[in-house]
Amino acid sequence: MSIAFDNLTPIVYISPDGDDDVGDGSYENPWQSMSKAGTSTKDGAIIGVKNGEYEIQTPTPNRIWVGESRGGVFFDDHETTLTNFRVFLTSSNLPNTFINIGWRNIIATTGVNASPTFSTQGSGGVYFKYCVFKNVSAMGGLNIGGASSSRGGLFGIENYNQNSYIYNTFIGCLFDDIYVNAGGTWGAVFGGNGHLTYTTTYNIYNCTFRFVRTLPNYACLFGGDRTYNTNTITFKNNIVSNEQSTNIFLVNRSSYDLLNVNWNLNFYNNCMYNFNTNGGDSDYNLDPKFIDPDNGNFRLQTSSPCLGAGTGVI
Repeated sequence: MSIAFDNLTPIVYISPDGDDDVGDGSYENPWQSMSKAGTSTKDGAIIGVKNGEYEIQTPTPNRIWVGESRGGVFFDDHETTLTNFRVFLTSSNLPNTFINIGWRNIIATTGVNASPTFSTQGSGGVYFKYCVFKNVSAMGGLNIGGASSSRGGLFGIENYNQNSYIYNTFIGCLFDDIYVNAGGTWGAVFGGNGHLTYTTTYNIYNCTFRFVRTLPNYACLFGGDRTYNTNTITFKNNIVSNEQSTNIFLVNRSSYDLLNVNWNLNFYNNCMYNFNTNGGDSDYNLDPKFIDPDNGNFRLQTSSPCLGAGTGVI
C-alpha cells in the first residue's frame, strides 16, 4: 500500500539519487542526506524522504520525516555492529516525527555506551507512524551497579543516565523479526519502565509484532521495575505473534501477571500468541493467521481471531 507522504506537504526532499552539492531540495532535484535537509530547514519542517535505502544518520531536532510510501524507505545498517548507533535518537535531537520510515538490519552491541538500540531520551519524545522495524537485534543484559538490566532493549534508556525520560508513540507500525538478547538476565523490546527515577510513557496503537528468531530465556515485551509507577503504558489494538518454540514474557517479572504489576498499564483489545503472562489467560494464545508474513503480507485471514487489531493494511 502506497501512502504518498501521508497527505502531508514536504517543503524539501531527499533521495538516495540526490546531491547535497548541486541539489536544491525540490522533488525534481532533491538533496541526498538527512543532515543536509535538517540543517537547511527550520523547526517543524516537513521533509519528504523519497523511496530507497539510506545511510543511518543522526536527525536534526524538531523535524517531521515523511517517507514516500510505507515499506519503500529504509535506513539500513547491513547488520553492522555500531557502538555509536545509540546516538541516533537521543535527548539532543528530540522530539522528531517519523512517518512511513523503516529501520532494517541493525545490531546494537551490549555495553555502557551501546545499548539500547534506540536510546530515545528526552521529555519531548519521538512519534512513529506507519514505520517498519525489520531484522533488528537489541543486545540487553546490562547490569551496572546492581541496576536492572531490563531497562535496555530495542527502545529504552541509557543505563548511565537514570533521571531521563522515555516518551514514545507508535501508531500502525510493523515490528518484524525482532530479536532481544537478554544477556543472561532480562532483555526487553520496550525497556526503561519505571526503574529508579525514570519516567516512561509508551503509547502503542494498532501495531503488529512478529518474533521469528530464537530468543534466550527471560525475553519480554516490557521491561522495568514493578515497584515504581512513574510510567504509563497504553497498549491498544495490537497483534503480537511469537512464532517460536520458546514463549515470551509480557513483563520482566516471571512471578507477576499483568494485574499485579504496578506500571499504570492500560492494556486492552490486543491479540497475542504464545506469550507467558503467568495468569493462564486464553487471550494470549491466539494465532493471528497472517496471510503470508514471510513475504511481507501481514493481512489477516478471514478466520483470524485478531480481526480489527494490528496495522490492518500491510
